[in-house]
This record gives sequence, C-alpha cells and structure tokens, in this order.
Amino acid sequence: MTMFLITAIHLAALGQIETGNIDIAIGNAGEISRYQIMPEVWHNSTTYPIRYATDPTVSKDVAIIIWRGRVNDFCKAQGRQPTLQELYLLWHRPSRVLSPKPFEAERAERFKNLVDRKQ
Repeated sequence: MTMFLITAIHLAALGQIETGNIDIAIGNAGEISRYQIMPEVWHNSTTYPIRYATDPTVSKDVAIIIWRGRVNDFCKAQGRQPTLQELYLLWHRPSRVLSPKPFEAERAERFKNLVDRKQ
C-alpha cells in the first residue's frame, strides 16, 4: 500500500478549520499553534521546543509528524487509505475516527469540502 501523502492543501484546510490559520491561537484546553496541538502531544512527537509553536514552518513540520503517524496506524489497522473525512478525524479525534459524533462528522465534511475546493 502506498503511503498517504499529507499535502499543503490538507494542512491549509486543517488550519482553516482549527484556527483560521492563526499561528498564535491557544485553544480552550491549551492547544497550541494554528493546528491546535495539545502540548503533551507536541512534547511526545518532536524535539522542537514548544516556544516554536507559533512559527508556521515548525508547527507544520510537527503537525505532519503527528498526522502521518496517525494515518500510518490507520492504514495498518484498516488495510486502506483514509477518506478525506477520516483524515480530518485522525487529526481531531483519532479514537472516534470510525464512529464520530455528529458535530465531528460535520467538521470532517467541512474539511473534505475545503480540500476539494482547493484541488
């Protein structure tokens, strides 16, 4: 199976949904960067200091590392590539990728629509 490629379009759509691509955004639960990465996930995924979370290049690199790992785990478990909706859910709520709550499914559909429009 070919490795799933996370593209600039995917990242732009993700950032748009999560924060409107605002690099200094901090979420209600303490999420950081335009991609809303939990600080403990950041620390467990990279050696970049967390102070670089507002740097768009660094946060993109960290997001790719995290997302790629989740996508690879999904592909191994499911024996297939994720749909665009599942790709979003692998970022936002990987534990519920196959059974999202209605509001998560709506956000995943929005992600798909953004990606489709940018391609």
